[in-house]
Amino acid sequence: SYQEDASLLQFGYPCTEYSAANLVSARKAKDANQSEEALEAKRTANYLSLALVNIIRQVNPRVILIEEVKAFQDSLPFDLLKFELERLKYKISIEEITGSFTERKRIAIVAVADKKPLDISNIAYQAPVPIETHLDIPVAERTFQPIALRPRESGALRKGLGIRSVLPSDLKTGTFTCHWTRHTHQSLKHPTKEHHYSDFTVNEVRRIHGLPENFDLGDKVTIARAVLGQGVVDGFVDVLSRIYNRVCLGGGDPTPKEDVFGCVSQDQIDDSKDSQSVVEEQFALHF
Repeated sequence: SYQEDASLLQFGYPCTEYSAANLVSARKAKDANQSEEALEAKRTANYLSLALVNIIRQVNPRVILIEEVKAFQDSLPFDLLKFELERLKYKISIEEITGSFTERKRIAIVAVADKKPLDISNIAYQAPVPIETHLDIPVAERTFQPIALRPRESGALRKGLGIRSVLPSDLKTGTFTCHWTRHTHQSLKHPTKEHHYSDFTVNEVRRIHGLPENFDLGDKVTIARAVLGQGVVDGFVDVLSRIYNRVCLGGGDPTPKEDVFGCVSQDQIDDSKDSQSVVEEQFALHF
């Protein structure tokens, strides 16, 4: 059973069937004789939309937040979901979201049970800084290996796939995935030595994604990589802030559901020297 009349429902589809970076799926999609495994993956992705619609009907959330890769908009599950949300009178907003320091592109789908959609345009980002600002080990003290000792880069070069790398002076990286051994993963390129590369640490990727210093990635590197590869980046912070404003501060609704959403009371705000920080902290904990 699900909690009824929730303030927020957050959902994310597995991106395997929609991600452009998944070359295996891309090849299968072009093959008229798809394997049973590929067909089953597509069926599962389609079924998830039906399951989500059923959850929405039971939970009756005031706000729905979905994060997904851009190609999801061209899929049958997206069409099914959008049709049902509109039938249930939700107002839908869709915006492409990236990070302050990474070009990791995702879409935010926000549906609100209100008279007007939530404005999630003109997302606020942090001021750009060079990638070297996020490094644990400075470039001068860092180990860079020649391409001959780097299976990921040498393999990509040999197959004609190209090497994905950034310089310390660049302002943004490409997308970091869960698969740190694939050619799609980003490397740090030496600023002067040709074809010399270094791996980013999970802590450096955390900073590049705009996550706070105290964000716990766990003790296992594999889990940390999965969290970073499947998670969102700091562009979504502004989206959450706008959802908070609508739900907790009553933007567009005179009776926000404070007890469900975990909003602080006015007394707590008045007693704080920095009311905004208290509100945001409390919201983040309950979100």
